[in-house]
Amino acid sequence: MQVFWNLASAKYMYGPEPQEGFYVAIVCEQEIILFLGDMHQEALRKLKFTPSQMACTLLSKKEHLFGRKVYSTKAQFGEKGMTHDIAIECHTEDSIEPQLCIRVDEQTVVEVQHLTWKFRGNQTISVDNLEVEVFWDVYNWLFNSNDRNAVFMFQTFSDSIENSRNKTSGRSSQSLLFQWSSFKDKETKWFTESSCASVLQWPNSQSFKGTSQRVSSFSLLLYAWKCE
Repeated sequence: MQVFWNLASAKYMYGPEPQEGFYVAIVCEQEIILFLGDMHQEALRKLKFTPSQMACTLLSKKEHLFGRKVYSTKAQFGEKGMTHDIAIECHTEDSIEPQLCIRVDEQTVVEVQHLTWKFRGNQTISVDNLEVEVFWDVYNWLFNSNDRNAVFMFQTFSDSIENSRNKTSGRSSQSLLFQWSSFKDKETKWFTESSCASVLQWPNSQSFKGTSQRVSSFSLLLYAWKCE
């Protein structure tokens, strides 16, 4: 397996991720199995490998955020959706009741009071007409030292497995990132420390076993670190 890239003319809009003027290609057995970027013709001309006939889909993305009270990033939840501003604001000072606020494009979508009791939880929001499940785990900030991180996850879902099979005439996806169970209501859920050690273990938790299964289409995982 070989990796080829050209970032010499890359253009950046925000952050370290290039937006145009670049390519990254992974080659296996003389075939380009993964291609990122917009310089398709130049890459094919220089690399002289056979391009893969299979389309690639972004399944997950991981970022590390640093701040004191507010942690900001940008994200795109659908392949053709808009890029949104995400801001996570968390107050854990002793002088006030711990609380958490998550905003998308300056609009509050998640607000958690009494965070001491709700340090882990999830809530469903809607972005670009997509159902997005937001998970948070701020246990470390409340009960461990501040040099440990909190974890947040934004996850979009496709249709249920059964509906997906019907739409594809009996064909189902061969590769699933996570398999989750849906909830009957949209209220915030929270779990005790004994139910799961971390948000990273929730996909395998028995707490998510339900009647209808859903397939994750994209996951944004954010590690938030406090800088005092």
